[in-house]
Amino acid sequence: MVDDFLLVIVPAYNEEKSLLKAIDDIRLHLPESFVLVIDDGSTDETPKLCQDLGVMVLTLPFNCGIGAALKTGLTYGVKNEFKAMLIFDGDGQHSAVEAQKLISKVDENNIVIGYRKYDEYSFSFFKKFAHKLLVLLLKIRSGIKTSDPTSGFRVFSYSAAKTLTPFIESEYLADTVGILQLATTLEIKILEVPVLMKSRTEGVPSNRGYKLAKRFILTFMLVLFGRKKK
Repeated sequence: MVDDFLLVIVPAYNEEKSLLKAIDDIRLHLPESFVLVIDDGSTDETPKLCQDLGVMVLTLPFNCGIGAALKTGLTYGVKNEFKAMLIFDGDGQHSAVEAQKLISKVDENNIVIGYRKYDEYSFSFFKKFAHKLLVLLLKIRSGIKTSDPTSGFRVFSYSAAKTLTPFIESEYLADTVGILQLATTLEIKILEVPVLMKSRTEGVPSNRGYKLAKRFILTFMLVLFGRKKK
């Protein structure tokens, strides 16, 4: 039976090859949740697959970015008064079993973030270096102590989602690092829980190479020269 406690938001951009496994995982381990796929302007069969699976899908008019997909999903969750909203990637990286750890920790006004032990994963040298630098800059400039500032595996309480959603920007990393900064400014509690994540099973990331480096550099600049926490 589906209730109004948990909304699972699945942002998806051209994920027809991995989405079925993600939905099956959610249905098996989070059977009482309501699943909402945010199709970020996919050009493959992602929307049709959702319809075939009987999953609700909201389709954006073009590829707007992960921040826009997140904002759309949270807006739906707030409007329909879900008590908790889980962000679950459609590319196979997230596990519904691991998500249970996050859901168990959500309360009235917090965000629960699943964090990775970065050194145990086979990320590129640049990504590991950028990650460590972000952790350091956020601590020094914003007073934010975080283990995994780019993790998108999170649960928002209703109150946190309602407060944050109007301020979420569309760019990559604004949906993660930007939300950490906003939550700290707005005095929303942040709790981190260790989780295991998997490698992407199909497709390619929408942000990679030059585009990824550019977004990290812009984020570094924002953290460095933005408002310092008093």
